[in-house]
Amino acid sequence: MPSRMVTALERGHAVAGYNHDQANRYAHRMEAIAVMHPYLTFDDGTEVVHSDLIHEDGIDKVLVHFERPTESGFDSIRCELPLYTWTPWEGSFSKDELAFFDEFVHSNAALLYC
Repeated sequence: MPSRMVTALERGHAVAGYNHDQANRYAHRMEAIAVMHPYLTFDDGTEVVHSDLIHEDGIDKVLVHFERPTESGFDSIRCELPLYTWTPWEGSFSKDELAFFDEFVHSNAALLYC
C-alpha cells in the first residue's frame, strides 16, 4: 500500500460547491500537508486517510478525509480534529453515511489524533 494517498483535490478535480478562489485556498492549504496516511477502506470502497499532526493558527490538528470513487468523480468529505469540523469537498454522502462517519471519527479520534 502506498505511504501517501492523494485526494481528489490534489488530482486536479473541481471542488463542488466552491468558487475558484475558495478552491484555490483549499488547494493552497493542501500544499501545506506533506503526507496523508491510509487508515482503512470500507466495504463500499470509501477510503479513510489522515494527515500528520499539523500546527496551524496555534492549534495542533489532524485532517481525516473520506473519499469514494463514483461514476462521475468522487464523494468526499473531511473532518478536522480536534474540533470535529466537517468540510464537504465534492459529490455527496447520504445522511446515514455522514452520521456513521461522525461516529467513526469520534470513536477513532485517539488513534487518529496523535
